[in-house]
Amino acid sequence: MNRKVLVPFAAGLLIVGALQVEPVRYAAEPAVDWVEAVLLNRHQAPLSNAIAGKWISRNDFQNYLLQSRAASQHGLPLIENQEIHDRLVAEGRLIRLPVRGNGYRIKTNEIVYSSPYFSERMLEAFEDLTTEWARRMREAGFRRPRVVISSGTRTVPQQKNIAKEHSGATKRISAHSYGAAMDLIRIEYFGKAGQEGRDEARALLKECLNDSEAFFWVPEGSNFHITAKPKP
Repeated sequence: MNRKVLVPFAAGLLIVGALQVEPVRYAAEPAVDWVEAVLLNRHQAPLSNAIAGKWISRNDFQNYLLQSRAASQHGLPLIENQEIHDRLVAEGRLIRLPVRGNGYRIKTNEIVYSSPYFSERMLEAFEDLTTEWARRMREAGFRRPRVVISSGTRTVPQQKNIAKEHSGATKRISAHSYGAAMDLIRIEYFGKAGQEGRDEARALLKECLNDSEAFFWVPEGSNFHITAKPKP
């Protein structure tokens, strides 16, 4: 590696390391994303209709009423507007998910159309899921595995606006408007390239979702939607 490449490479490693220590600095996230993708040769597996539909076998998540009912049982009111959202944040009832954690990261240039704050139940279920999935991925030879979050909690007006632009989004009351749902757009990792690696990563995520039984999940356009069920 020549000096022209080595300098930005070293700087990129410093940025990546810093973000692991302090995972809520949105400003640094685009630079870290670029470093990992371009300089560190990160691999990814999309979660789209075309691919995800081949390996998701359950169908109970297709029922809109199941998702909306589950979301309404997280103990939060419908987030009808930004004022209600901000009040729930101030009360500690909507809790912020850090930009990066064990087995996930937020796609920060898209999360601005929603919010990285979720119900306590959603955070608990999601962090349990990604922790277990990341453990199984590492055991399978993947390094630094993550699912990428592209959308979080939405107010009712935000949901209506998104539904106008994306056919996969519901025009009715969404689980997103209870702090109980998020959209995943892809899986990222190092260490295994090619289709075999992508298929294995997706299969391990499916396996963890089946084992946890904590979510309703469904492909939506280019995203992969999950809604956390309430506590048993």
